Amino acid sequence: MAYGLRCRDASGNITVDITDRLTRVIGTFSTGGSDGSFTVNVTGSVWFMVLDDSQYSRTVLAPIVTLSGNTISWTFPSTTYGTRAVTVMYGVY
Repeated sequence: MAYGLRCRDASGNITVDITDRLTRVIGTFSTGGSDGSFTVNVTGSVWFMVLDDSQYSRTVLAPIVTLSGNTISWTFPSTTYGTRAVTVMYGVY
């Protein structure tokens, strides 16, 4: 018997069925002030989330963060307003 999470609506229809893959947080890192990348050395599908906990104004831009395979990369946009580092949380599912 599989274990996991199964939710049903009032009519008994399954609305959420997660029986084989749940997310796991692996860690966090800061992008710093320049373009870069970070490889997650794990088995599974990698996910990430940008944590924007700064108090900067909207004119100071965060990097653009992307995922390709197990590598999380970020690039800072060209701007005359300035850029700032962000924290990235990552894991697998």
